[in-house]
Amino acid sequence: MAHDALRQQATQRTNVTLAGLRILLWWAVANITFGVLLRVLPGVGNNAFWEMTALWNVVNLFLAAGGLRRAKHTAQAASLHGEIASIHRLEKTLLFNAGLDVGYVLFGVLLTQLSVDALQSSLPGWGYAIIVQGLFLFVFDLGFAGRLSRIRFYESILTSVPE
Repeated sequence: MAHDALRQQATQRTNVTLAGLRILLWWAVANITFGVLLRVLPGVGNNAFWEMTALWNVVNLFLAAGGLRRAKHTAQAASLHGEIASIHRLEKTLLFNAGLDVGYVLFGVLLTQLSVDALQSSLPGWGYAIIVQGLFLFVFDLGFAGRLSRIRFYESILTSVPE
């Protein structure tokens, strides 16, 4: 009974992880596509904004693609301890990333306020793009961590294991 519940927990964790990474992948693809297209079209707003939007999402693309590859090839947890460790590690990583996301937003705000002669026309656009990306990632990371915490049912597995 406990082994079946453990397998079900690991499968559910994998499915939530894959769904989250697919969201990040599609966000990255859409932002790269629109960022490049709107950057090269004349007269479509702030070129620096679209430039940074595309560049920032190259990183998101690699993170999502690498995470998808790892998640698909990660073996199911062999023990309850391994499953608990896996889900807690992922939740802690996402919450740490949410903290970094706040830093990205603050850095973006700083860029919008800087005045450097050589980059004066680009800094505000880059800053606003980083703010948008940081806000998305903050919501994404907290939502992903929240979804993982809602699927945890190993507490009930622990209570069903004889002592």
